[in-house]
Amino acid sequence: MVGVPIAIEGVRKLFADPYDGSTVEALSEVTLDIPDHSFVSLLGPSGCGKTTLLRMIAGIEAPTSGRITYKGRTVDNINQVFTQARAVPYFKDGKTVGFRVFAIK
Repeated sequence: MVGVPIAIEGVRKLFADPYDGSTVEALSEVTLDIPDHSFVSLLGPSGCGKTTLLRMIAGIEAPTSGRITYKGRTVDNINQVFTQARAVPYFKDGKTVGFRVFAIK
């Protein structure tokens, strides 16, 4: 939906079982619009896909199908490197190069 800061449209997430190769559906056709300045809670039993959805909104996981947008732009996984030690002061000797921050394109 246009004008909605976070739009989740028909998102589906499948995982392959590493033991038998079967497919596990974590999310099935999730559609949700989150208006600006909203407080949203995801409620459900263990294993229902709450964390998977949050990881996809943050750009950490990609949906199998569907689309997640933030202010009209597709959410993606980006790597960012801090160049100054003050950004993460306890990282020394170039360790900030390996530190990943997820953002939205």
